[in-house]
Formats: sequence, C-alpha cells, structure tokens
Amino acid sequence: MRFLTVCFLLVSLNLNGQTTKLPRYNQVYQVATHNSYWVKRAKHELYATGTQERLLDQLHFDHVRALEVDIHKVKHKRGAWAVYHTAKSANVFYEQLPDFLKQMQQFQYSLPQHEVVTVVLELKELFGKNFDEEHTPAQLDSVLEAYLGESLFRPADLLKRCPGKTTLCDCAQSSVEIWPTIDELRGKFIFLVLGNLHFGPFGHGGLGWATYANSKNPSAFPMSSDFSVFTKRKHGWKEYVPQDLLAKAYPASIFQQVEKCYDSAHLCEVSKYITQGGIVRGGSSFSLKEQRQRIHAGFHLLQTDYPWIQLNDHGYDRPFRPLDTATFNDPTVFKEPGHRILISPDSEAVWSLVTNDSISDWETLPSTTRFSPNQKFPNPFHTEGKGCLTANSTDGRNSISICRKVNLIQNAAITVRVVSNGIKSTGRFVSNNRTEGQVGDYIRMRVEHVAEGSKVSLFSSSEMRNSDGKLAPQWNPIYTKTFEGALPKQGLQAANGAVLFVGTRRNGSYVGEKELESAER
Repeated sequence: MRFLTVCFLLVSLNLNGQTTKLPRYNQVYQVATHNSYWVKRAKHELYATGTQERLLDQLHFDHVRALEVDIHKVKHKRGAWAVYHTAKSANVFYEQLPDFLKQMQQFQYSLPQHEVVTVVLELKELFGKNFDEEHTPAQLDSVLEAYLGESLFRPADLLKRCPGKTTLCDCAQSSVEIWPTIDELRGKFIFLVLGNLHFGPFGHGGLGWATYANSKNPSAFPMSSDFSVFTKRKHGWKEYVPQDLLAKAYPASIFQQVEKCYDSAHLCEVSKYITQGGIVRGGSSFSLKEQRQRIHAGFHLLQTDYPWIQLNDHGYDRPFRPLDTATFNDPTVFKEPGHRILISPDSEAVWSLVTNDSISDWETLPSTTRFSPNQKFPNPFHTEGKGCLTANSTDGRNSISICRKVNLIQNAAITVRVVSNGIKSTGRFVSNNRTEGQVGDYIRMRVEHVAEGSKVSLFSSSEMRNSDGKLAPQWNPIYTKTFEGALPKQGLQAANGAVLFVGTRRNGSYVGEKELESAER
C-alpha cells in the first residue's frame, strides 16, 4: 500500500533478538466517529446525523479510538459548555461536557492501557462567538484538566520532543521521529479544537479555532479545516478572520479536517501537509471504498457514522492499523493490552466455581452493539446482546443475575432476574435518556456467605470517583436479597448476541480468558 510520508522507524528487540518496527501515531489509521454523542430521539434537527451508539460500546465493541463532540456555551454560566448538535438536547447522550469526560474516565478505568483516544471538540455556537469573557480557552482547558489531567497528551508534550522549535508545525517538520509510538501513547487522550461551522449568518467556527490556537499553554491541539476560507471579507460560506490570528493559528495546527476529499489539486497540498508530520481526518468515510481512498491518500482518521464498517478490521484488540502494511507487517505491535472476554451468542454461561471464599465480589462492563440506523450500512452484529453477572445454586432452585442491555434508543437497561425456591421474578431499571443518573453501563454483584445462607447485593455505576488519584466506580445499590443455602456457581453469561466483557474483576483481581479456560462450565 502506498504511503505518502518518509518513515524513520523506531525498532526494539524481541525475545529472540530480532528487531520489531514500532509504528508512530502518524503511521496508523483508525475509524473516527462523527457526532459520537448523537442519537435520533427527537425529529427535525437540521443537518444532524451521528453514530447513534453508546459511547462505551463504540470504544469497546467497535474499537473506536477517535470521537467527535459538538460543544456550545452555556449562557450565564461561566466556564460551562453544553453538548448538542444544533437545537435538540433530547438527541444527546450527555448534556454537558463534564458528562462526556466522565465517560472517558469510565473507559480509562475499564481499559487502562488503551490506545490513545483522539477527541475532536467542534465549536458549534450558532450565534455569536465561540469564546467570550465567561467562556475562555483557558476555562475550556481547565475542564479537560479537571477530569483527565495527566492522561492528556498536550501540545507542550509534543514540543518537548523538538527542543528549540516554537510552533507545532515546525516541530513536526524537524524530524520524522517527532510523533511518539502508539505504545508510548497508551492510556492517553489527545483533544483537538475544531472550528468548522460557518453558514451564512450562522457560526463563527474559524474565529473560534484561531482564538484557541492563539491562547497560552493549551490542553488541546488546534485543528485547522479546509471547509472555509478566512482571508476575504465576504458573506456566505466565507468567514473573515484577522490576519494576525491566522498567522499564529496555522503554524499551531498540526491536525487538519479535510472535507474536499475528491479535489485532486487540493489533495496534493494535503499530501505535503502529511509528509511534514501533519495528522488528517477525512470527512465522509462511510463505505469501504471511501475508506480505501482516504487511506491511499495517507489520511489517519476516517470520519464515519457507522464504526462497524471498517476496512481491514482485525477485531476489538487491534483498533489501529498501519498505513504502510509492507513496513509494519508484525501484527503483535498493534495488539492493545487489556482484559476482555468475548462470549458469542451460541456460548453457554461461563462459570467459575467459588467454594471457599466468604465474599465474592464481581464487577464488569458488558459491551454490545446495536441495529444499524441505516440499512445502506448494515451492522453484522445486530442482535443486541445482553451481558450478565450471575450466581446459582448447584440444584438450580436459587439464582440471581444482573444484566446490561441497550435498548433501541440507546439507554442502558439494567435487569435483575431472581429465582427463589423455583419461583421466578424480574425487575428492570433504565438509565436516564440524556445524563446517566444512578443506572449506567457498569454492573457489580457481591455474594456473601451469612448465617441465613447467601446474601447477594447488586449495583450499577454511571461514573467514576477519584480517590487518592485513582479512579473507581461510584456504585449505586440496585437490589439486595438473601437466599437459603450457597450460590457457588458464579460468573459471566451472555444472551441474545455477542457480548464483550471488559475489565472483569473478582475480589479486585482481573478475570481473563486464561482464568475461564480452567473454570467449570
């Protein structure tokens, strides 16, 4: 496969003494979901489309590592930004920017050594400027720092790799070794600030991008765009941005949004930008044909509403793929570390016998998928799996399960199924349709041996708490019941479709496929 940049390759020694080439961040491609927060609940939202899949399912089951979030100033609330497309807040998973960042914390907890996640913050103010005295670039940075802190890879971190250079573009051009390798970036987040919106009297995205790019010590990278021309005072699609701002904004923008994907002359300029170390996201990369064209042009981020359609897809533990397959032909360097267990629809329950422990405390994130919202881009995993933690007596007369399933409008439905002395009962708990509330994506089951028999407590979590610098789920109680006798058969169970159990822990220790191989089923 042709690739447009000249590659200097970092190598390491494997156990056999052979060299392995390690790809850098600008030498791989990945799918990038468009309007990652959006789901169609209310009708008639102008020009609005999106992924329509829960964020953690995009990240885990569909192994997305690049997201997009549209942000708007919250009036009369200093340093606050809301998340929505143009008008309908009902069509979002998360109402405020911190709600989205809490989802990033959950992902970090579930998969600590994840490949770097790139997040585009698109400035989507419809009227007026994107930044003002109550909503400054520094205040936006402070929100990102408050939730992700040292997990951020910032512009200053890249500049440290090229001493003496003062702009990001000069830095990237100075050496082909500037971008870190993908393994160096594991566990990190890269945020980008994009100002794309300008349509007649609506939006001043260009000015917002240039303003952010001129700010001091940013936490995010400015992202330029070919969507508008900013150098002429005209109406319509063109927005004028003062030349002194542009003079600093473009050299600060080592990331670029490319919408003119079929303009051959323009793609020559994009090729030069990539050769000089730039990172490009290409619009309208929905089909395999379009993705192949973008990759052939050297694009890194393939913008799509349908992340289940991926060229050369190698599964959930290889979200990155090489732009140059001839150079990077060792698949082991692309394997993402993490504790994940995939249970297919035809699998029986996975059991682990627990006979001696007085307490058995399980937690997991069952990740699944959804029906395609557009049959032109069908989803092969469309059966909406349900993932459970379950405990059972040996005779089957007593059992309890807590399960997570996602409904058609993408709420997390937590169900509890109880069999007590052979009598069945079921309860159902559904998350709030915008912010998470007490019911979220994580589930937990605690089984205690007590004098009466077995006490089972069930929990769900929608966000993390930070204790001594470490993230942990904020558990909310869902249900408690005491059974006669023991419930020694405990473990994971999938129903209805394929379920990816992520970050499963028992008594604080990870449970992986190796542990389950020796377990009784």
